[in-house]
Amino acid sequence: MKTRNRLLAASLAVAIAAAGSTGAMAAPPVPLDITAASGPAAPAIPAKTNPCRIHIAALNDLRSDKTTMGYMSFGMVTSSDGPGWIRSGLKGLDGDARFALVDSPEKAEVVMNVELLKSYVLAVNMTKAATVVFRVRYNGGERSLGDNLYRGTKDAVNWAGTKSETLGAMNLALVEAVNQTKADLVKACAAVRGG
Repeated sequence: MKTRNRLLAASLAVAIAAAGSTGAMAAPPVPLDITAASGPAAPAIPAKTNPCRIHIAALNDLRSDKTTMGYMSFGMVTSSDGPGWIRSGLKGLDGDARFALVDSPEKAEVVMNVELLKSYVLAVNMTKAATVVFRVRYNGGERSLGDNLYRGTKDAVNWAGTKSETLGAMNLALVEAVNQTKADLVKACAAVRGG
């Protein structure tokens, strides 16, 4: 009987040790942090003939919570650099032959002042929904050329609930919002050029 108890105790000790090494006491999940480095891929820059020169000036984060973007099955989605992420998306304008990004307002025909209003992702059952909302105020020289709100969304099946899926949805929502600015940029450039 004593041998049997010893065998049971040894088996229990091995099971407890194995459970501890397989994640029964795992560390909390690492959040997905969305930054400028995780933004959309830089576009190929096409040949340009007389593009409108654009400068992205101020980029203000007006979200009430500047660090949290949602919660997915893997854990928190955070943004330690929301404005940098938005700027990385706006750099996609350089991939359009009608526009050329410049590094100072003095070189620009149109200056964009951007305010990040919302950016979040959520999962409901098997669907994930990403949303980005920002406002752009357009200036040309010393005059205002107007402003507008842009909303990008991406709804998709939440196949595996992974960080890469979530980041992909957020970047697609950002690209959609950036693409919406193009029509207003064309109008702003025409106003500056007198067209």
